[in-house]
Amino acid sequence: MRVMSGFVAILALFCGLARGEQNPADYPMTISILDQPSFMTHSMYGTYSFSAGGHANLQDGDAIYAVDYGYDCSFRLVPNPPNTPYRAKWSKPQMRLKVLASVIGSQNKFEECEIRTSLHDGVYVRQAGQTLLVTKAEFDTWKEERKQRDPADYPLQISLIEENTSPSMTITTPSGATLTRLQASGRGNLYAGREAHGFEFTSTCGFTVYPKRNYAARWIVPEQKLEVLRTGAEQNFNGPNICVLTTAMKQDVYLTELGSGVTGTVSSEEFARENRESAPPAPSAPPANQDTNVIKVAVHSQPEGADIEVDGNYVGSTPSTIPLTPGHHGIVLRKRGFEDWERQIQFMGGETQVQADLEEKKSADSH
Repeated sequence: MRVMSGFVAILALFCGLARGEQNPADYPMTISILDQPSFMTHSMYGTYSFSAGGHANLQDGDAIYAVDYGYDCSFRLVPNPPNTPYRAKWSKPQMRLKVLASVIGSQNKFEECEIRTSLHDGVYVRQAGQTLLVTKAEFDTWKEERKQRDPADYPLQISLIEENTSPSMTITTPSGATLTRLQASGRGNLYAGREAHGFEFTSTCGFTVYPKRNYAARWIVPEQKLEVLRTGAEQNFNGPNICVLTTAMKQDVYLTELGSGVTGTVSSEEFARENRESAPPAPSAPPANQDTNVIKVAVHSQPEGADIEVDGNYVGSTPSTIPLTPGHHGIVLRKRGFEDWERQIQFMGGETQVQADLEEKKSADSH
């Protein structure tokens, strides 16, 4: 018993010495932990230790590497988003890495965990709940799709009138990773200031472009390829932010009645005369959390990954915490293959949770 007590005391002393003395400037690399499928907690006489393993990406200057890692440490390294990585340095190049983490509640104190590493050519990405190993060229494309963009760079507006979706398409990348893409076609209207024109389109995208919702857009190839921007609170590493539509422009403008599809067309000149302010309002998110009278609403769904609309504006996908002003708001959750979940909810203040259980759509031949 005395031997064990002495061991615990020495371990506690070692952990105490390991804290607070590290300088982040001495850790020139960064590591982003993507997942942690292997995790265990151990306890001995009130002293806790953690064993874990998974996948990560190591950034060393301009170079990036996929890493399989494992560790046994006195604290847990948790999966973290790419914009908040851990600082790191080699203790044994290519094999062992010292990772620095902040001590909770202390801004200038740190603790160190040494992890075992195995490096791979390529980069890990998270896609549809899975970790995939892709080539660096594929990663550059993946990162470009998810890069945060300024809506001011997208001067056009589109609104889809109808959309015909095809079964999801699975794409196998050169590295062997499989990605899911949504195929669609249909018709819509393009607004440039007071001018409006109809168009037909086809697309293969990483997210759904919904009818009767306004999107910012810009031409990649004039009148042939249109880049559509997904805006909202989750723009940045939560799926692609852009979708490219292949378009065929029309002289006329499509007219619709809510819920009844396309009912006809009108010339762009007549449409401009009848709609002096023809351009729809730009998409916008709820007010930024800078007002003291703003509440936080955590929105969850089963299954996850549903698009969230608040008062007609896309604001992210589940699970997300969004800022709202108190009062009545229309909440809509949409996920392909499931019925839309719609509620009018009065939010009074404080932190609130919204839980939606989505129902699968019934196939046409089930009736």
